[in-house]
Amino acid sequence: MLSCSFSAFAQNPNNAELESLKDRVLVQNLRSINTPYIEFSPTFYREGIVFVTSRQRGGLYDPKLNTTYFELFYAKLNKEGIPYKPKPFSLEINTKYHEGPVSFSSDSKQMYFSRNNIQSSSGKKKKKKNTSSAKNQLYSATRGEFDWENITPLPFNEVEYNFMHPSINADGNKIYFVSDRPGGFGGYDIYVADKIDGKWMDPINLGPEINTPNNEVFPFMHPTGVLFFSSNGHSGFGGLDLFLKDISQRVWGELVNLGSPFNSPNDDFGLTMNSTGTQVFFSSNREEGEGKDDLFIFNAPDGLQGVKVAKQVLAKIEAKDSESKSILQGTKIRVFEKSADGSPRNADLYEVELQPSDEEGTGYSLVERRRSAKLLGAPEAVIGKSGYAILTLDPQKQYLLFLEREGYRSIEMDLNIDPTEAFYPVEVFMEKVQCITLRGNLKSEGYNRVIPNATVRIASSCSEEVAVLRSSLEGQYEYCLEPNCQYLITASKIGFADQTKDFSTVSLGSSRSFDIDFSMQSAAVASSTIERNVLKEGMTIYLEGIAYDFNKSAIRKGAARDLEALAALLKRYPSIHIEVGAHTDSRGTAEYNLALSQTRALYAQDFLVEQGIATGRIISKGYGETQLRNDCSDGTSCTEEQHAYNRRIEVKILKVNEMVDLDIFNQALKQE
Repeated sequence: MLSCSFSAFAQNPNNAELESLKDRVLVQNLRSINTPYIEFSPTFYREGIVFVTSRQRGGLYDPKLNTTYFELFYAKLNKEGIPYKPKPFSLEINTKYHEGPVSFSSDSKQMYFSRNNIQSSSGKKKKKKNTSSAKNQLYSATRGEFDWENITPLPFNEVEYNFMHPSINADGNKIYFVSDRPGGFGGYDIYVADKIDGKWMDPINLGPEINTPNNEVFPFMHPTGVLFFSSNGHSGFGGLDLFLKDISQRVWGELVNLGSPFNSPNDDFGLTMNSTGTQVFFSSNREEGEGKDDLFIFNAPDGLQGVKVAKQVLAKIEAKDSESKSILQGTKIRVFEKSADGSPRNADLYEVELQPSDEEGTGYSLVERRRSAKLLGAPEAVIGKSGYAILTLDPQKQYLLFLEREGYRSIEMDLNIDPTEAFYPVEVFMEKVQCITLRGNLKSEGYNRVIPNATVRIASSCSEEVAVLRSSLEGQYEYCLEPNCQYLITASKIGFADQTKDFSTVSLGSSRSFDIDFSMQSAAVASSTIERNVLKEGMTIYLEGIAYDFNKSAIRKGAARDLEALAALLKRYPSIHIEVGAHTDSRGTAEYNLALSQTRALYAQDFLVEQGIATGRIISKGYGETQLRNDCSDGTSCTEEQHAYNRRIEVKILKVNEMVDLDIFNQALKQE
């Protein structure tokens, strides 16, 4: 097995160290995967690898390559890291034309891939060249509950040229790819595009340190900042050779040829490596393969040059009934990395949205709502017959576990790993849900637009009380119903005809959640007036999630999510100008509290500026104790919680020159 540094033999593949290295490296042909057809470009995905293959018989034939069109296949890895028998990866991604290679985000919820643009792309277009031949283009997709969805071409595609071989970096804000677009160094070059404020910028050529007049292809960006790629333009063994270059710093490292046995006189390409640098898959058409391009594997227990070996911990997760202590098979487990400041609520798990706080719709509060299971995508693990699930985690990171099972109350818990242990058991007890969750959407009939701030009344035959709810900015509502009752649910809003539906929780069986949607018919008032709520000058947004300790001016650690969401809005709509007003409780003198609130407002302003918001768009103002929200004035005995209610930030919209739908505002907040 490999335990070495590449630098000593990089420039001279015939030196003594290389000969010694050959005796210490075992490169294995993946005979469980390979066929007489083409297999190449493996990529780590969850518990296995995704790779490109032409093994499918009976499909359309590509006469240029003398094979059927490429498709993506997935193979789960056994405990030794060897793939099991593969199967097709996705019905939505695989088409009758070429797909692949592919790259996944660090959380496996976003993918980027190459595909022939047979049906044309929506990216940039130029008037030069004949577009009759199919070119490769780059696409993105998000993982849904059942398959990949939201398949979208990247905006910088040019249909006259090839854009292919994507590799997304660990932070998801840079994508490396290959193109033959004009302006390069010749042949295929490697480019990078940055993602800023949710938008992809124009690609940048990586320059002559990477690219040559020949071909540089199949880039792979490792989380450490080391770029692996293949080239037939740099000095090597023949054909395409594998190279690495550390580009994590301002001054890039030396170009390193991986040498033999990783490189051969044939083509060696499509390398991928796990996060610790200890396991590597790559492609080659070397003679010892099964035919054409094949997949190979080698292990490096001590890591490769420039790739640090990070210790990992196996967490054994057990979920049990809190009363019977029986194993809860089918429990879904999702894992979220906590933010650097230790915030326990991850943006992937929660949506930050505006909630109307008054009938007039002039005031809104930012609230967190757990995302639906469909939006969360597939779980990282599901507890099976064994009674547990195994997760591989980095002890240097902080995690949040989210467990859910039908009929039980979901659990959200911090996972604090002991880095000195290689195995970490976690036992979770879940309580049965005693109520039935009712969810629904309100939309306008004919226009299919969401109806926010509508009133939803739920009357029960088991009680004289009537629950009164408000629909969210996305037109959604949620309520917990008692079993064995009859319900009458009425949705109403000015300008719409009331709509009523009945529902029974008698004899529901094992189902613990239901959806009841409303399609409401507009009345005489113009529907555009009814359905369109806009951000207006003078509107106030209450940032309830900003937490200050008593007598302190700095925002409490982990309590800045609302400001992050506000920054997302301001970036998306540059015409908006705001006043950030800070308020204190009544303890202390009025003069002191005024000065304290001014400092708190400045802290909030500085936070927004650090997020990239221009200083001229923000006015900070301290109000001290002049606008208390309860009766906790001087001389009144109040609890700490009552005093904390007065320590807050309020944001007033001073100026806005563009019409901004609140549902679009909500989408901007969710990008955090």
